[in-house]
Amino acid sequence: MIDRVFCIIFRTVRGLSPVTPVSSALHSGHPAATPPSSTEHAPTPCPRVFVLPCFSPEHPVPLILKDSWFRCGSSELMEVRGPGPELVLVFSGKRKSGKDYITDLISDRLGPAVCSVLRLSGPLKKQYAQEHGLDLDQLLGPGPYKEQYRADMILWGEARRSQDPGFFCRLATAGAAQPVWVVSDARRLSDLQWFRSEFTQQTVSVRVQCSNETRQKRGWSFTPGVDDAESECGLDEGVHFDWVITNEAAAPPLDEQLQPILDLARKAAASANQ
Repeated sequence: MIDRVFCIIFRTVRGLSPVTPVSSALHSGHPAATPPSSTEHAPTPCPRVFVLPCFSPEHPVPLILKDSWFRCGSSELMEVRGPGPELVLVFSGKRKSGKDYITDLISDRLGPAVCSVLRLSGPLKKQYAQEHGLDLDQLLGPGPYKEQYRADMILWGEARRSQDPGFFCRLATAGAAQPVWVVSDARRLSDLQWFRSEFTQQTVSVRVQCSNETRQKRGWSFTPGVDDAESECGLDEGVHFDWVITNEAAAPPLDEQLQPILDLARKAAASANQ
């Protein structure tokens, strides 16, 4: 099983607030981290849960580190990953195109030991809910609750991405250990570019499409500020997709369209076990 091990290499940087423990209850008894002396040969253990001010001290982001160490001697804060995934399937598609249904179907076929479904909207909605005092479960669900906040949440997310385009991608992938990652909701060119940059050989892009008539039958209607925003249109043009899945009645059966993707995923999983 592929595991992702994180290591933080840190030295005081001008303007960067220190790494701060979330709470003593989460430290599991580990002492606070201190820089090693010149005679030490092993790094000093540190707490496994921290708050790193990725955007600003006002909006810290929890980062969970597994078997991590705190060591001085580098000029910058950096994350060192362990072995990555064998395959990253990055899905995109319009609202009500059925991309969530398809990615869940792939996950069911491959099983939890092989496949992890990563939703970029999950970390975004969690942070948005925390800052605005909203019900996270309803924001993550398919009901009307999230629709009343969707337009504002899009603007809020764009402001965050303008500061760090890969921020939500990193949060979504943190801790994923399966050999096959299925990213269910890439919406912007920056999302796809991040995965192609970080996992160049492993990334395969998949577009899910259907007609507007089919989307309307599934409950879609055009909403200004949502359906004409980058979150819906960012991957409409100028992007080459490795696969295109047509998800409607007149198209070939989904099982037939998905079989090559499932075969590729199983091959990647077998490679990880060798």
